[in-house]
Amino acid sequence: MVVSGCGEESCDTCSLYVHVPFCSSKCPYCHFYSIASAADSALDAFMEALHREWEQKAPQLSEHKLVSIYFGGGTPTLLGPERIRTLLGWIGTAAEVTIEANPENLSENTAEGYLEAGVNRLSVGVQALDDNMLKVLGRLTTSQRIIEAIESAATAGFDNISADLMFDLPGQSLQVWQETLQSLIALPLTHVSLYNLTIEPGTAFHRRGDAILNSMPGDDASTMMLHLADGMLRNGGFRRYEISAWCRNNLISTHNVGYWTGRPFLGLGPSAFSYWDGRRFKNISNLKEYCNGATVDFEEKLSDDAHRREMLAVQLRLINGVDLDSFQRRYGGLATKTVSTIKRLIDDGLLTASGAVIALSLRGRDFYDAVASEVV
Repeated sequence: MVVSGCGEESCDTCSLYVHVPFCSSKCPYCHFYSIASAADSALDAFMEALHREWEQKAPQLSEHKLVSIYFGGGTPTLLGPERIRTLLGWIGTAAEVTIEANPENLSENTAEGYLEAGVNRLSVGVQALDDNMLKVLGRLTTSQRIIEAIESAATAGFDNISADLMFDLPGQSLQVWQETLQSLIALPLTHVSLYNLTIEPGTAFHRRGDAILNSMPGDDASTMMLHLADGMLRNGGFRRYEISAWCRNNLISTHNVGYWTGRPFLGLGPSAFSYWDGRRFKNISNLKEYCNGATVDFEEKLSDDAHRREMLAVQLRLINGVDLDSFQRRYGGLATKTVSTIKRLIDDGLLTASGAVIALSLRGRDFYDAVASEVV
């Protein structure tokens, strides 16, 4: 699969996202829709509603090749291997089937169960490998338990394991961050997704306001953390292929690359987004209403020019950049204003150009949000 340019996959490929809204507890930084419950009655009602939605949407996939399935949340492993097996029995399979997992829900036995159910990729919510930082994040685990969970999954047979890791945490020092990276790189991981902490409205961290913001590293320290991570991950055998993602053995996230290259996808479950036939729509963020049959509560279709600019901005996340010739064959010609913006960003040293390919410069990778806002 090509991950540069406009994403020149066959137009008949697609992906599926399944949002599982259950958690053992709500993390103070999390803004995704979830509820702190995992009662069997709630799980069974959710499965029934999910099956109903799947039967409604399945016909749309009939002329597409499903290349990735992603179970996210929430904590989808709270469903357990048997329910995941049931879900994949309805849906079928794909080349990449990922499930997000929290370390406290992951053992060698459960990992074997997910493999047998049809899952072939794990995305482990590590977030931190320092016990103090884990407490700050409200995580119900320890650094040793995280290490054991990942090693157990590898022992069970998973050869494609990704870790989500966060920086810019309250009270996080550069030394703690370096030690975290050293521990992470030593694990049997094939992929790392790196995120800086952002304080989102509606979260417990947001309600704590300045007490959180004033304890977070400043902009200079944050940039140093990102550069340190990039260097250490590369020295550890990882290749950066997107501004927030590194992989070993070329094991990119097929599912996430689809988001960045405009592959159509359908979302199932409360709050799940879809992108299909040029439309974006989102399911209702309420489990009870979803189980009672309500689904879509938001829908939009951008103008051709707005869609073109948005896709260009998103595809610039890829380290290989965007082939503008291929991009314009797929999406149509760029407006004069957009071409002028690209030239200015090149002159400012935030983008580079090689033939028809534009890409973020080394400095531009640190300022992607500013580049994206200019393009959009």
